Amino acid sequence: MMSERIYLNNDWKFAEQFEASMTEAAYDDSVMQNVRLPHTCKETPLHYFDEHCYQMVSGYRRVIEAEEAWKGKKILLTIDGAAHDSEVFLNGDKVGEHHCGYTAFTMDISGVLRYGEKNILVVKVDSREDLNIPPFGYVIDYMTYGGIYRDVYLDIKNKDYIEDIFIRTNIGQMDDQNAELISEVTVQRTQEGLFLKQSLKNKKTGEYQH
Repeated sequence: MMSERIYLNNDWKFAEQFEASMTEAAYDDSVMQNVRLPHTCKETPLHYFDEHCYQMVSGYRRVIEAEEAWKGKKILLTIDGAAHDSEVFLNGDKVGEHHCGYTAFTMDISGVLRYGEKNILVVKVDSREDLNIPPFGYVIDYMTYGGIYRDVYLDIKNKDYIEDIFIRTNIGQMDDQNAELISEVTVQRTQEGLFLKQSLKNKKTGEYQH
């Protein structure tokens, strides 16, 4: 297996008021609401409402069953969007934080995950306006709402893997003879002696150039 992505959008518990005890395995989450992602911390009416009604410190909780087969691999947890200030806990330990509601963030949870067991994932989300967190601090003309409003997923990868590939061109004087294709590859590796081989395929002939 080179890489596998598992979405965690179902089977979440939610409470409008975060409590530190939510991070504990013994916490009784039956008192929390059953929700799925994407989710808003507060449903608002179609007519006038107080914009402070969705500004709160809420909590999301979910069970992750980690397979034994994942042991020895790189396990990355990504939250694509949580508005606006977030702290992430796994089995009671804080594993990450993020201070923007409009960008994704990723945490390596390989060393905290309990393989072959149920793990408690908790996300504390602060949707209150804060001048130190974008887009606040200046004038905005829209509601910002709150909650985990995009996908959450796990990437299970080998310890050595390609993190990113970025392709760009350098055409110069618009001359085909001088055009360059530049490939920038970011690799995460744990051992020496690994090498990367790339090939360029001719779309017309189907031939590869190494």
